[in-house]
Amino acid sequence: LGSTAAELSLCVSEVLNVSDKTLAERLQDEFVCSECGFCGSRGGQIKITKQELEVIGEFLEAPITCAALIPVRELEAEPGVFMLTVTWPCFFQDKMGKGCIINLVKPQACRDYPWKLFLKGGCSILDVMCCPEARKQIEAVLK
Repeated sequence: LGSTAAELSLCVSEVLNVSDKTLAERLQDEFVCSECGFCGSRGGQIKITKQELEVIGEFLEAPITCAALIPVRELEAEPGVFMLTVTWPCFFQDKMGKGCIINLVKPQACRDYPWKLFLKGGCSILDVMCCPEARKQIEAVLK
């Protein structure tokens, strides 16, 4: 198709009409992550629960209280929920290999990317369209 991400995002917005969750849910069910790392290169503010943070800390063998090893801040409005303070690119992105260093224990928000997170309001359609696999899905729908 040769479409740019911006052109595709406009088409996606029209196709999804933001309220048509059936298509987005189907796309999420069919989504297969290629682990290319584009999502991490875009960064973003993802919510991480205290339980997820503890699992990440254990996985990395790093204390969750050490901001240099796991830079997060607890949300005042949501006790027990944290957000990364280093987000562009994602702190957990392997800067050399472009993959995710915590892929095996990544937070729910990351597992929900792209379509489910979009439906929850956790990312924009442009964030979805940065993913090559999501673009392929939309191109297939638009054919």
